[in-house]
Amino acid sequence: MKSTSYIVRLFLDIDRPELILPEQWVRDRIALFEQFTLPSLLNQSFQDFRIFLLCGERHRAITEAHEWHPRVEVCYDWGMSKFAQIKTPHLSITRLDSDDLMHKHAMREVRDSAIRSSKRECMVWRNNIMWDRLNRYIGLWLGRAGSPFVTHVFPYAIYRDRGLFETQHFQEVGKLGDRSNGAKVLSENKICVVRHNHNISLIKRGLTAIEYTAEQRAALIAYNESNVLRRVEIRRILEPFGVAPEMVE
Repeated sequence: MKSTSYIVRLFLDIDRPELILPEQWVRDRIALFEQFTLPSLLNQSFQDFRIFLLCGERHRAITEAHEWHPRVEVCYDWGMSKFAQIKTPHLSITRLDSDDLMHKHAMREVRDSAIRSSKRECMVWRNNIMWDRLNRYIGLWLGRAGSPFVTHVFPYAIYRDRGLFETQHFQEVGKLGDRSNGAKVLSENKICVVRHNHNISLIKRGLTAIEYTAEQRAALIAYNESNVLRRVEIRRILEPFGVAPEMVE
């Protein structure tokens, strides 16, 4: 029996009491997930992991009727029934947003860097890149206040104790463990945060994405010379994230 089970866990449309997402948002997010995020997962050089997509009851009619890729395991109970079936000595769970991308060696790094002990261990990708699809550039994404791109590694005794497991794993982004003393920082630029018209962060604040003028877009280089605007360069950077050249406008 293998020593560790690997999971990539993504939120799609979990039920939030403070935020009711419209049906069209759910359909658009499914499309984004299948166009970009899922290909980046299927492109991983290490493939011995499962994909748990967490969905809510509010739009279950949509997500249940959708024809998902065979690798995608849709969960309506935060994945708890599936977690309960795992029996390996350790369980590794990597958090990713359902509209963001993984570099093709990201999960291999999770496997090679995993800390296996008698307590919850934490690894984090803190400094990454950002692809603004609306304004057609790539910049830096720095997790100064805490990164959501965290991997937890649990021993059997913790992840099979539902109460303890839920307390230690299902936490707010700032409490996931990024800033804990024991968090292991992984290599840079293994996650690509994608900005577009339907980011949850914008919806929560009642905002819409702003499209830059030609002058504003040109000024991005002067603002930060690490920003990349040339299409050929953007395509090159995104290729290891599973993005086909024709998907970059």
